[in-house]
Amino acid sequence: MRAYQIAAAVFLISLFSSACSPAPVTTTPDRPTLTATQPAPTLEAATAAPTPTATQAPPALEVVEWHAWPPASEGSTPNYIEILVRNPYDYPVKVYGLVAQLVNGGEIVHQTPDVNLYLFADVGWNIILPGETVPGQLCICLGYQVDMPEWDSVALAGDVEQTEPIPYTTELDIRTGSFSRNGKGTFVAQGNVTNMSGQPLRVILMRVIARDASGHFMGSGFIGVIGDYIGGRYESLEAGSRHDFPISVFSNSKLPDGMNFEVTGFGILAKP
Repeated sequence: MRAYQIAAAVFLISLFSSACSPAPVTTTPDRPTLTATQPAPTLEAATAAPTPTATQAPPALEVVEWHAWPPASEGSTPNYIEILVRNPYDYPVKVYGLVAQLVNGGEIVHQTPDVNLYLFADVGWNIILPGETVPGQLCICLGYQVDMPEWDSVALAGDVEQTEPIPYTTELDIRTGSFSRNGKGTFVAQGNVTNMSGQPLRVILMRVIARDASGHFMGSGFIGVIGDYIGGRYESLEAGSRHDFPISVFSNSKLPDGMNFEVTGFGILAKP
């Protein structure tokens, strides 16, 4: 059997500004603590005379944490904002047509459709489980020397559809080695995952969430271990099989020491 690996680097940001059933595997390097500051915006309601208000529907998805890349060069705007997004419903959902919104004092000041949640749509998943928090990234592409609007929070708009997940398992043994620096601002590590489900899987999908020593969200990424392509589908990650994968964590600025990396994952059954 042969398994292919794909790994998307974890995008991390300098300072700006849960999950589903798999138990997290957290690796904490023994490094000096460096405290970062994450914005914790509080929107204050304007004082006004009480008036009847219409009942508002709950948000399609909740952006619970975010962190912004610093500008790539002087005079440019931040390129990326990393986000953690929660499904507030008690049922699984699929999402379509997402638009990210930068909000200031309750007013939308910028919108972009360039948003990507790590939902593994290319292998047929594209699902957020009830109460699950998933990472993602949006791009703010305003160009050179274009003023970034003032903003204090991030929201998502789009279509949410109730669905049923395809058969999957969280019976995985995920292990990661210690993260070490490999060049300026880069952490690397090796990991492995073992299929403990007793059933063959066609793909194992993992997400990485990175936090600084104070617990502030710093960025995220994803890793996939894909089985052989057999008979028009991926499969052959047999029960008990172990698969190695690399993790690369980088940023366009020097990352702090004392980082913590949480890896969670699930596998899609080969023969549901």
